Amino acid sequence: MASSLACSIAAIACNAARPPLPSRSATIPHARINGVAAVRELETLRERLTGTVIPGGKRVRLPPMAADLSGAAREFSFPPKYGKHTRPVLREAGYSDQECLALAAAGVIPN
Repeated sequence: MASSLACSIAAIACNAARPPLPSRSATIPHARINGVAAVRELETLRERLTGTVIPGGKRVRLPPMAADLSGAAREFSFPPKYGKHTRPVLREAGYSDQECLALAAAGVIPN
């Protein structure tokens, strides 16, 4: 049944009246569909891309910022390891070393 349904739909779609194509003077927005490598090389984006350097020295390219701000940084520092600042933040919030150790032992915060 599924194949006969598909055949019926295909027959209708192929024989349906098609609207005429728009004239060359139509102002329909369009653009080529590019792969990621080609987009990085587009003149309008090349100078707006952002990036960072990961541990080990490899540069990672990131997308441009959502808004163009004059003087905005284009290079960002790599974020710290997950949980790197958890204990200092907890200590600043008033937790003792023993409380932090208990939270780590319970799996609440990273060791």
